[in-house]
Amino acid sequence: MKHAITETNNGSRLIDAQGHLIKTADADRRLLHVLPKLYVDAPILHRFMRPEHVRLSVTADQPELNHLQPSGGSIQVTQCVPNKGYFIGGCLDTRYGWFVRLPDDLDVIDLVFHWDIAVPAAHLRQRIEHEISLNLLSGPYNTWSMDLSAWHRVRLFEPGKPPLVFQPTTLLSGAGFDEGRNVEVIDILIGDESEDGDLFVYVESLEIPAIPFSDLAYIEEFQDRQLHEISRQAIFTRNNDAHRENAAIEMPEEVFVSAVRTARDVSFGKDTEYFKGHCADHPAMKILSDWWNDHAPEHRCAAFAMPWVRVEEDAEEYWCGYYETPNEPFTSFVRDKAASARVGDAVLIQFMRQITEQDARPYGIDVFLVNENLAQTVGVDIEDLKSGEYDEAWYSLEALSRFPGRFPEVWGALVEETITC
Repeated sequence: MKHAITETNNGSRLIDAQGHLIKTADADRRLLHVLPKLYVDAPILHRFMRPEHVRLSVTADQPELNHLQPSGGSIQVTQCVPNKGYFIGGCLDTRYGWFVRLPDDLDVIDLVFHWDIAVPAAHLRQRIEHEISLNLLSGPYNTWSMDLSAWHRVRLFEPGKPPLVFQPTTLLSGAGFDEGRNVEVIDILIGDESEDGDLFVYVESLEIPAIPFSDLAYIEEFQDRQLHEISRQAIFTRNNDAHRENAAIEMPEEVFVSAVRTARDVSFGKDTEYFKGHCADHPAMKILSDWWNDHAPEHRCAAFAMPWVRVEEDAEEYWCGYYETPNEPFTSFVRDKAASARVGDAVLIQFMRQITEQDARPYGIDVFLVNENLAQTVGVDIEDLKSGEYDEAWYSLEALSRFPGRFPEVWGALVEETITC
């Protein structure tokens, strides 16, 4: 069952090992995509809680399903999605759940997620038993999934009206379940004197329709490490020459720090003058673009800029300031050295020129760097550009405003450097 995801004109689609597009292909046997999710809604716990503090096992009432464990390996808990409040059960083959083969005559599955949480630094000890009854609706396909995110792209159902309305996510606190979700807290034992800690018991039921396996593209998502899963740093002793080679000029730390602080202090939301196509005029963007246009060796036509950040000593790649943009290796930036500045040995800033109506193409909007090389093509049309519905500079502003929280180690080092200078 080797497969991968590729981007097509119709979005992300599944391909087989030979690269052939899988349209409505299905598994040859009945499969259940098991997806355990634990959500921790207390921000204070995000400072202390790690995957190694969470143990998970899964059992089922039906003897023929044994323990619902992944085939060929044990359950691995990770924080594999961008929201670090989620702890996801997976295995060696996929970090986002796993597949279990089902008997032909089994239409109801009663499973239990056994979560055992121990966070010594937060003095937290808690157990949760989440009992879920899955009613597998009959259909022409052999695949059922507990993943809500797959449903918007399934052809059988009206867009925006998924058959699985609520993700069967386990909540750490025992409160805050969405209204209308068919879950009941039937037993809470708090203050148990045993070393096992508090016990929460939830009971939930779900109806899941059958879909083709090829519509489960999201099973391959979240396989790369998330930023919050990495032991990050701010001081680098290796690969610095490769980083420096990607920039035409060095920007003083105080300039970048000022831009970040301004992005956080000056709103660019719906009720501001910068909303709807004017994000390049925001004072934070002006700090960066004006500095470039005053100091760069050439190509002084910057309108906005995106930061790229190093977080690991031995990794020759940057993390984009905007969280949805994939990582890029150092080598991807070599050809565009003339469009980039560096801030010390941790940050690279790439400058784009203003987007005009001439950049509109039949297939989308071309975004160019200041050196006239193509940065990317965005699938929007000229009307989106004119109305301000599409504003590429917004993503840069968002990256700046979230920089201290997304890269706290690098941010702390930059601020300290500005103080000591």
